[in-house]
Amino acid sequence: MKNKKFKLTFLGAALCFALVGCSSDDSTETTNNNLESKVLSNDDVTITYGNSLLNHYSESNNSKINLINGYSARSGNSLPTYQNQAVTGAINLVTLANNSNVNTESGKVYFVPTGESFSGSINLVSGAKLIIQGTYSGTLNFNGAAEVYVEGTVSSTNQINVPANGKLVVGPNATFGTQTIIHLNGNGELDNFGVFTYKSNTIDGILNNYKTLVFNGSQNFTVNGNSIINNKCNVTFEKNTQFNGKIFNESKVTFKNGFSINGNGRINVSGGSFTDVINGQLSIDGLVENSSVNTLTNRARINLGSGVTLGNMNANPAFKGGIDINTNLTANQLKIASEVVLNHNTYIANDGCIDVTLGTISCTATSINLNYSGIFASPKINANGVEITLSATDVRVENGKAYVSYHTNDEEFGDAPYGSVRVFDIAGSNPVLIAQADFNKAEFNSLEIHNETLYAVGNNKNGAIMYTVPLVDGMFTNSLDAIKSTNLPSLSAKNIYFNGNDIWLTSSGTNGGLMKLNSDFTLNSIVDNNVGAKYVVANANNQVYLALNNKVPYIRFADETGASRFNPVKTYQSIELNVTDGKNTLALDSDPANKDYVYAAFSDKGVAKFDMTTGELKAQFIPNEFRGLDGYKVLKNNGRSNAVTVDGCFVYIANGGDGVVALNKNTLEYVGHFRLNTTNSTVDQKSANYVYAKNGYLFVASGRNGLAIINAN
Repeated sequence: MKNKKFKLTFLGAALCFALVGCSSDDSTETTNNNLESKVLSNDDVTITYGNSLLNHYSESNNSKINLINGYSARSGNSLPTYQNQAVTGAINLVTLANNSNVNTESGKVYFVPTGESFSGSINLVSGAKLIIQGTYSGTLNFNGAAEVYVEGTVSSTNQINVPANGKLVVGPNATFGTQTIIHLNGNGELDNFGVFTYKSNTIDGILNNYKTLVFNGSQNFTVNGNSIINNKCNVTFEKNTQFNGKIFNESKVTFKNGFSINGNGRINVSGGSFTDVINGQLSIDGLVENSSVNTLTNRARINLGSGVTLGNMNANPAFKGGIDINTNLTANQLKIASEVVLNHNTYIANDGCIDVTLGTISCTATSINLNYSGIFASPKINANGVEITLSATDVRVENGKAYVSYHTNDEEFGDAPYGSVRVFDIAGSNPVLIAQADFNKAEFNSLEIHNETLYAVGNNKNGAIMYTVPLVDGMFTNSLDAIKSTNLPSLSAKNIYFNGNDIWLTSSGTNGGLMKLNSDFTLNSIVDNNVGAKYVVANANNQVYLALNNKVPYIRFADETGASRFNPVKTYQSIELNVTDGKNTLALDSDPANKDYVYAAFSDKGVAKFDMTTGELKAQFIPNEFRGLDGYKVLKNNGRSNAVTVDGCFVYIANGGDGVVALNKNTLEYVGHFRLNTTNSTVDQKSANYVYAKNGYLFVASGRNGLAIINAN
């Protein structure tokens, strides 16, 4: 490239004239943020050096990022709390009846005051309400849709039957006598906010538990056909329990003496819940199920003690959905569905309701500490009077500097061929933009740093292209003549990497695919001819190349030389994409313990984890299908998984309007997510289109809305 003209900024010129003399060499290199501010330009590229000329792109921001966690919210709300019942205007039973019998009236409220006792019989008619704040020891006859709130003590010796449409609510400080038995009839309701023991041997209605509930009758317990137990906290079954009805466990359930499930019976275990079967026999004609959508990422944990035995296991499957069973029994004995796993030691946190901590996973939401280090607006190109805002596409980090490539957003600006590359100094506490190279004849999809040279690959109207920019101490050269362009095969170069003397390229479109280049970047061979080529990554032992064939992932697993491990190449029909124009990046785990895994971003099909030595799909997370504890849609904005990156603990997904999603990298279980701040006060939250993790930093690109650099400890 010929150097047509040079432009020196006013700042640089003023400094020059202020001195006794000026050197004839205007390209002096410095390696700090105070390097000489100047602009060099020719027909192809304009390079701006110095933070003083680029500082207007940056916004100082050191705020902490608060991770949104769909589990902790329980559908966006905490567990319901008991509301003490107001007695203003209510009828005092002690004053009214002085321990004699009472016939109530519909629509009226009665109460036993705090510190006082009442022992008379109460005939509670439909529509009446009774509040027990003191002590009640008489006979209570429920009739119809009446309500009883126990905030004090009930010590009745006669059984209290909650009828159809009737409701009994146990407050957090309620107590019951040792001989007091409460039975729930069909369509009756019992809500427990306290520590309550249910002593009847059967249940027929609906029981909602928000605290601690123990079933401990005189004999084995039966959940009858239309009964439902909704457990939001902690439930214990002391006796062997037969399910003709259903229990929904969202927290912890303990079976001390086994259970049996008849044909229509169900035990439903939600993701993140814990079911502990300590002893006894299991017989299953019905089903134990986690009905959460994401069976691979929203698992429930079941422990079967060493004393647990199996009776009649007529159901097949007996266990279904996202469940991890920790047991000495086998999959065949338990008759588990294919998605159920054994002995994965799924992490369960002690949250008060679940009173134990299980599993060894440390990569949880509490492990993430994210703070903004800086937010940078995108480069702007003036093209014949039209201002074009570019979008970030790739990041590389080398020796205390970060390099970021940019392209033109085709949806906004068509096929205008403008691109940019930036250099950030990240050696200090806050990143600083120190150089920007704007290109007039190419836009860039990716970049690579190799042997003190930056390689930016992309395309223009003539097809795939690459620019090489020499680096001096990590900074762009001052010699514009040293910046070269090279035409590459196919229509659009996606990314490039170097392996010793070998150069590998992915390029899409006609005559595209995975290519091996010569040292002068001419084509050596097309290793895989594929118009849908997307990305290639490699480490010391593996190479992985991704393409899309008719919407289906086509993944070529190879050794470090590029020799394919499998013939034919692996395809994954179960992951058919509806959206095929995404970036679809790959990320390799650099952790030695996980060196054989690769993670792929699949747009509307989320992120998948593969074993590079076997090609096996190990796990998949689909954000749009992910639900919280009770069906709550955690990621509401229907984002697409554009890019993926991995660090020591987590997989991060750039998931469009949902922001950045963090997963545990071992299991692909959801940890949390966050939305991005913006440099533009009129824009509330930015979407995440690209993400890259390196050296404790997280780089998140948000299309034309800029780049966030985040300190990820």
